[in-house]
Amino acid sequence: MSAHGFHERWFILYALVLGILGVLALAYLFVYQTTAVDLFTLLLFTVTAVIVSSFQVPIYRTAARSLLRRSSTLAALGDVELGMEGAILLGFMLAAGPSLGGWVAFITGLVTSVLSRPRASTAPCAGQATSASKTSPSRASGAHSAAPRSAMTDGSWDRTHAYRLPGPWVDHVASALLNGGRNVLAIGAAWWAYHGMGGTLRPFSVNTTLALALIVMCIVYALVRRLAAWLALVLLHVPPWQGIESFLAPGPLAVELLPLPVAFLVSATYAGLGWSCFLMLALVFIGMGAVVWQMMETIWNGREQVDMLKLRQEVSQGAAGAVHDVDALCALAYRFCDEAAAPAKFEIGLYNRTLTLVYIRLAVENGSSLPPMSIPQTPLWTWLSELKEGVLAETEAEIAALPFDLPPLGPGQLPRAAIFAPLFSAQQQDQPLPAEPATLSVSVPGPEEATPRPIGAIVLQSPISNGLDARALAYVQVIAEQIGLAIGRVQSALAE
Repeated sequence: MSAHGFHERWFILYALVLGILGVLALAYLFVYQTTAVDLFTLLLFTVTAVIVSSFQVPIYRTAARSLLRRSSTLAALGDVELGMEGAILLGFMLAAGPSLGGWVAFITGLVTSVLSRPRASTAPCAGQATSASKTSPSRASGAHSAAPRSAMTDGSWDRTHAYRLPGPWVDHVASALLNGGRNVLAIGAAWWAYHGMGGTLRPFSVNTTLALALIVMCIVYALVRRLAAWLALVLLHVPPWQGIESFLAPGPLAVELLPLPVAFLVSATYAGLGWSCFLMLALVFIGMGAVVWQMMETIWNGREQVDMLKLRQEVSQGAAGAVHDVDALCALAYRFCDEAAAPAKFEIGLYNRTLTLVYIRLAVENGSSLPPMSIPQTPLWTWLSELKEGVLAETEAEIAALPFDLPPLGPGQLPRAAIFAPLFSAQQQDQPLPAEPATLSVSVPGPEEATPRPIGAIVLQSPISNGLDARALAYVQVIAEQIGLAIGRVQSALAE
C-alpha cells in the first residue's frame, strides 16, 4: 500500500467516525429540544440553508503562481470565501431549538457535499479513444475557467480540492459524512456554550449576558469546524504545523466569524415577525449573495487574465536572456513550473528530427535533479508528440484512463495527477497569438516557422489526487508556449 493510499484510508475512517459522532450528537441534542419538531419547518429551513450556502463570495484567492513551492493542498488553504451558511445554521438553532438546528446542519452538509462535486471533463485525449467507462483528462481549452470546487461546504479556508478522494462513491460518502458530522458537532458545541452562559431560545432582545453568550457561541462554532478540517488535513499527510498556520490565520478566521452574529437577526425575525418576514430575509440573503458572488468572480477572473499576461512577459524576458542555451531554457521552464504548480516530478524532453528518440534534458523528482538521458520513443512520448494542446489528468481514475502507464514517483508514491504540455517551435495556426498590450514582449514566429513543429513536451506529476488543477494547467500552457518558441529558435540557429 502506498503512503498516500494509507493516509486516504485514515481520512475515510476519520470521516466515518465524525459522521457517527454527528448522529450521536443529534440524539444528545434532543434532550435540549423544548419546542415541537415540525417536519415542514425542518424541510423549509434545510432548503433555505442549502440555497444560501451555494453562494460563497471569493474574498481572497491564492493564484497558482504565488504558491512558491507549496503543494496544491496547502496553497488552496489561502483561498478565502465569505458565506452566510454558518449564520443561517446558527440562526435556525436559536429559532427552532438545538435538535432541529442540528438536523438542518447535518442534512445541509450531506446535500451540499453532493451538489459541490465538480463535473468531470468528457473531452477525449489526443490519440486516445473515448470510453464510456473512463473519465478522460481535461484539455487546456477553457480549463482555467472552471477550477474544481471542493466537497467541503464552508465559506472559508477549507473549501479546497485537497479533500477530494479518487473514488466517486468514496468521495461522496466521505465528504458527506465529514461535512454533516462536523456541522452537527459545531452546532452542538455552540449550543452547549451558548446555553451554559445563560443564552435563551428565540432571543428577541439583547442584554450584556446574551451578547456575551452569542459571541462565545460564534467563536466555538467556527473553531470546532476549523479544528475538524485541520485534523482532516493532518490525516491527508499535511504537516500539522502548516495546517495550524491556516487554522489560526487571523484573516480567514475573521472572515468566517464576521457573518455569524447575523444568526441573532435570523432567529429574531423568525420568532418575532413570522414566516413571511423570515422568508423575505432569506431571499435578501440569497439575492445579495448571488450579486456579490458574480461581481467578485468577474474581478478574480480579470486578475487571473492579468497574471497570465504578466507570466507570458516574464517567461519571454527570461528566455531572451538564455537565447543560446537550451539547458538554461529548460532550467527556466522548471523554475516557472515549480512556482506555478509545485509538482513532485518535473520532466522536459526534446525529440530528435525523426521523432524516434527523446532527450530528457532536465528531470527533477521530489526536489532532486536526475541525470539527463536519451531514450527511445515510449508510448508516453509518442502520445505527447501528437498533442495539440495541454492535457490535465486530475485524479487517479483519469491517470488510469491514459493510453500508457506512468512510472512511480518514488518508493510507495504513485502519480495521481499530471499535466502534459507539448512544446512547439512555432505558434500553432489554429491557435493565433492573442492581442496583448504593446508593452509586453511576446515572441512572434517568423515566416520560416509558419508551420508548427513538435519539439518536445513538459510533464508534471503529483502523488495527490487533484494536486494539479486547471489554473496550474493554464499557467503551464503559457510557459510551454514561450519555452518552445525559444528552444525552436536555438535549434534553428544551430541547424544553420
